[in-house]
Amino acid sequence: MRRAIAPFMVNIADGAVAADSHVDEPIRVELFGVERLEQHAESIAAADRVTEKPSRGRDLLPRVRDNGRVLLNAYHSIVEAVGEKRDITLAEEWLLDNFHVVDEQVREILDHLPRSYYRRLPKIAAGHLAGCPHVYGIAWAYVAHTDTRFEVESLARFIRA
Repeated sequence: MRRAIAPFMVNIADGAVAADSHVDEPIRVELFGVERLEQHAESIAAADRVTEKPSRGRDLLPRVRDNGRVLLNAYHSIVEAVGEKRDITLAEEWLLDNFHVVDEQVREILDHLPRSYYRRLPKIAAGHLAGCPHVYGIAWAYVAHTDTRFEVESLARFIRA
């Protein structure tokens, strides 16, 4: 029997839309192929405006901390399931094998992204990601339109466009 762990279903990027209200809805938008991703990137580049005062913006670090806790709880649940010889999903197996990498990345964000640097990042001026760093908006769009399926080639083409 396969066992799904609800906390693992949290998408690291999903809190951006409502970072202040803590809505935990996953990103759900139209999925794009590579060519459509490139067109979308061009439209983002043409349309996005950043604030004149980049120091103002949403604080995303609490969301990073929350996601880190959720991932740690999921990891412990998976370890417990394995210890009890219960079947786990492929996603759980992946997290079990790669948790050290995920955990290291969360720690690096928390340890090495000082608020002074974060405040200097250009922020999106309007829309559902208003106040978030512009680079976050770019990442959000990629994640949203690929259903979090990371592919180096499509990301590179998206960024270049």
